[in-house]
Amino acid sequence: MVGKNRSGESLLNGGFLKSFSGRLYLWADRKIGYLFITPTILVLGLIVLIPILFSIGMAFFRFDLLRMGQGNPFTGFEHFITTLKNPLFWNALGNTMVWTLSNVVFQLLVGLGLALLLNMNIRFKVIYYVAILIPWATPSAVAALIWRWLLHADYGVLNAVLLKLHLLQEAKAWLSIPGWAMFWVVVARVWKEYAFCTIILTATLQTIPSTLYEAAKVDGAGKVAGFFYITLPWLRSSITIATVLVAIGSFNGFNMIWMMTNGGPVRTTEIISTFIYQTGFERYRLGAASAQSIFMVIILATMIIFYIRRMNREVGDGAVKK
Repeated sequence: MVGKNRSGESLLNGGFLKSFSGRLYLWADRKIGYLFITPTILVLGLIVLIPILFSIGMAFFRFDLLRMGQGNPFTGFEHFITTLKNPLFWNALGNTMVWTLSNVVFQLLVGLGLALLLNMNIRFKVIYYVAILIPWATPSAVAALIWRWLLHADYGVLNAVLLKLHLLQEAKAWLSIPGWAMFWVVVARVWKEYAFCTIILTATLQTIPSTLYEAAKVDGAGKVAGFFYITLPWLRSSITIATVLVAIGSFNGFNMIWMMTNGGPVRTTEIISTFIYQTGFERYRLGAASAQSIFMVIILATMIIFYIRRMNREVGDGAVKK
């Protein structure tokens, strides 16, 4: 009896040890990932989080590099109030809205048109894909210089062509004319970035079942009806995602405008990012620039929250359909 009791206890102990070791292994397997990402989190904290917190703190102090000898007294919300009262800030915000909306509309239109063409049965499709991706792969600095050369008053290609066709009486400095400067920087940006929308919409078009178009054709629907009742509804989620991402990228854009116009002429192409740059790095008012950056981050955060909610809604709708 004693031997049987001891063997039973040993079996129980063995089962307990196996169960405990199994649970320990599962716990370690779940937690080991945190150990691996800890160095990355620490590095991101040093190079991202700390500068962000420091920038937020700067917004509440004077931080004027031209008056560093006088110290950096606490100013509270003075920079925020001054920014909201500054008509140049509202001018930059208005230009930013025009810049962002124009980029979204024209990039989507060009991208949708090219996506519809690429979705057709055409020869040498790979060549077209490469040609479309070339502007997107071109660095922003190079693209800006290309367009400055095309629009140059003395040796620009655009002026040469228009003069040759007798559409102009004399050459124009397009980037120095308030009515044309914003138009041409938008054209340059659309040329640089339209491939992004093209890729997203082309990928979505290729997922539309051909049976939908066949059924619509049997019911007597033409190509126009098929586009509005099949293609566009199917592209709705992709168009929404592309719209938000293009809006965020354009709102946060800096390189093209700065390298083509520096925000001129007479601030007609000055957007929030160039306005902040001038405040911080040309007038050396880092405290005011930090306050202006916070306003910009709030607007961008609103766009990002909308994007995340839209993505979650699309994922939820997809799960329900399945």
